[in-house]
Amino acid sequence: MPLGRDIRRLQNAKESSFASGDTKSTLSHSPAVRNMRDGEQVFAQEGNKQLSLYKKHKGMLWKARFSRDGNQYIDKNLKVDGEIRVDKNLKVDGEIRGSRAIFNFGEATGSSSVTWYMDTVNGVTMSTTRGYVMHRSGSIVGASVQCNCTSDAGTATMIITVLLEGSVLVQTSSTSVTSTGVWSNYEKFNRHRYPFTAGEFISIALSRSGDASTNDDAIGYFEVVFDD
Repeated sequence: MPLGRDIRRLQNAKESSFASGDTKSTLSHSPAVRNMRDGEQVFAQEGNKQLSLYKKHKGMLWKARFSRDGNQYIDKNLKVDGEIRVDKNLKVDGEIRGSRAIFNFGEATGSSSVTWYMDTVNGVTMSTTRGYVMHRSGSIVGASVQCNCTSDAGTATMIITVLLEGSVLVQTSSTSVTSTGVWSNYEKFNRHRYPFTAGEFISIALSRSGDASTNDDAIGYFEVVFDD
């Protein structure tokens, strides 16, 4: 019977967490997982880094860092499934990837064409062979325009057409124009759904279907998110 109690005591000790190390036995380097028993815990502080608690669990070494001043340091990547809220300044020494960019377009001259190509910011009219050349890969995430209808013969359906290398990449949902006056059209798209690569050009046209309509004073932009 005493032997049975000893065996159970050893089994319980094996399954429990072994805590080792106090302020006198804190290691000056990371512990090697092969030198630790499963469940064992060890304190370590490397150089000027934060004090860390290591634990071997199911053959793997886990680490938790302590803070003496509220600051936290991460050796590698930080993955956040929810939101990141910053109350003060955000300082970045490296590069922020996935940046957004806006490309403006417009046209002051009236048009009743079913395909009305927009001008770039310097007045060059875009077409199936002219447009904004992308200097890095990314995707279209939105487009918006406001126009003035000067002549209307019924119900015209207007959309923004985004072309990539002269072919339609995506179009916005339609806007019905039933009278003269200012109208607008816009839509956002999921990132990566309508991609482009570096060196390809994007051009913009307003497309009309339905009844005749004359429009002028177009003011618009399209938005992209770059991959890097």
